[in-house]
Amino acid sequence: MCVRVGAAVLAGWGGCCGAMILYSSFIYRAELEWLFWLTIVVCTLAAAITAFFIMDEVVIVATASLGAYALVRGVACYAGHYINEITMAHLA
Repeated sequence: MCVRVGAAVLAGWGGCCGAMILYSSFIYRAELEWLFWLTIVVCTLAAAITAFFIMDEVVIVATASLGAYALVRGVACYAGHYINEITMAHLA
């Protein structure tokens, strides 16, 4: 239970940061102070509640994605065709 609460707190912090970015992007044009706080509170609570209830699924997807990436990069290093992501971005 404590792990879920900790994950919810961290997700709430991330939601708060995301809300500040969202507000700074285009909501600031409304020039309403209450809208700033409403955006912060709604995004923070939404992220915290979502993280509390779907923490297991998020951990599964995150570890599977990281493991798949590490496997592909590891094979690429041993196969001798290691290409940096920045180089690939310049090729596109």
